[in-house]
Amino acid sequence: MNFIDIISPKKHGKKRFTPSFFAKSIFVISIIIFCFFVFVSTLLWQDDTELMVVIPTRTGEEVIYEVRNYLDNKKYISDSFQNESCGELFNEGFFTAEYLLYGSWRVNSFHDIIRYFWRVDDGTLDVRKDYTFDYARRGISVSC
Repeated sequence: MNFIDIISPKKHGKKRFTPSFFAKSIFVISIIIFCFFVFVSTLLWQDDTELMVVIPTRTGEEVIYEVRNYLDNKKYISDSFQNESCGELFNEGFFTAEYLLYGSWRVNSFHDIIRYFWRVDDGTLDVRKDYTFDYARRGISVSC
């Protein structure tokens, strides 16, 4: 594509404003706008952003204790269609707690070679299931 074709005067009685003229013009203008965007965004966001680290106010043991209390009150339907307590299911399980730097904890535990995750808010100790791992799509029947 010749850029001079866009701004050159018409030749030999041809129309200047043809569909190809508009296509070439739109292409050249979009390239110029993209280059301007890259230049401006590079100037504006060239500095690194520092994130504030939220210091934990709880210990891992306190968080694991809250998860165990949460599991004691939670029920699930087993393969034999009986309501069973999640606390009994994970009673002998080994729990690990890791702080995620932004005011929440992730508590891990294993059952039948599958890792289960729970999120715990550091300030309020609210426990919820961590949905970053989709249990249902993987055919896992235990949902605590």
